[in-house]
Amino acid sequence: MDPPYTLRERLRAVVFLSNSAAGRAFDIGISLLIFFSLICVILESVPSLAHAYHHEFLVIEWVFTALFTIEYVVRVYAARPRLAYVFSFFGIIDLISTLPLYLSHFVPGAQSAMVVRGLRLLRLFRLFSSQGRWAEHGGLVITAVRASLPKVAFFLGAVTMVAMMLGTVIYLIEGGPDGFTSIPQGMYWAISTLTTVGYGDVVPRTTIGQVIASVVMVLGYGVVAIPVGIVSSDIAQSVEAHRRRLECPRCEVRGHAADSRFCRKCGYELRVGASSGGWSSVAAPVAAPVAVQPGPREDP
Repeated sequence: MDPPYTLRERLRAVVFLSNSAAGRAFDIGISLLIFFSLICVILESVPSLAHAYHHEFLVIEWVFTALFTIEYVVRVYAARPRLAYVFSFFGIIDLISTLPLYLSHFVPGAQSAMVVRGLRLLRLFRLFSSQGRWAEHGGLVITAVRASLPKVAFFLGAVTMVAMMLGTVIYLIEGGPDGFTSIPQGMYWAISTLTTVGYGDVVPRTTIGQVIASVVMVLGYGVVAIPVGIVSSDIAQSVEAHRRRLECPRCEVRGHAADSRFCRKCGYELRVGASSGGWSSVAAPVAAPVAVQPGPREDP
């Protein structure tokens, strides 16, 4: 990547890229601003605190809104192409996160509206708009979740059928007097027991029903553990595949760090691959040194 010289290129390198000290510092600073603004939103929802520190909360919110507005304007200016960022998901989130305080002052009756507070909570999504490690690790998790969706969906379908059968069985055994007045009520008990929630508002009273409940409680651990194991396995495979992509095409050394720019052995440059979403093994065309052979010396 050529060093940026124009103001727009320098700003773009800071606000959209995180492979420099300035970019990483910007990401950390924005993340801290988002975190503290969310803390203020949470504290302001407490009636006693909102009444006692209303002015302080208002001043703090104006500061956050001004900073987020400046950041959004800078992102729009530095984005390339600009419209692609403005109409992207995170571009819309960035815009919406700056609107609540403006709405509360320029729209009549909006200051107490819950929708304004909800818009302020949307700033949480901005934590994932970083182009650095957050986005990279988030991409790995999203890839793993997508890969595990068919298996998890099949498992959840099987659990649903088991809950239907258990709900029917417990309804036939317990009957209405003990709270199992219908098959849906029995399914509710089966699902709450299978997921190890166990509210206890409806419980079996007969001996056979209690035996079935004991078996369902034991099966509940598998209902929780199996999807976690499926997703964890796919995450591990996604991470391993990502590391394999970080292979130097010259010396074939693997296992480079996620933010590596050059091979740790031969120094060959690694570039960002568009298909992988992270560092890949696409190397920059580096010209090999050409040896100049001295020609015959001519006498004057």
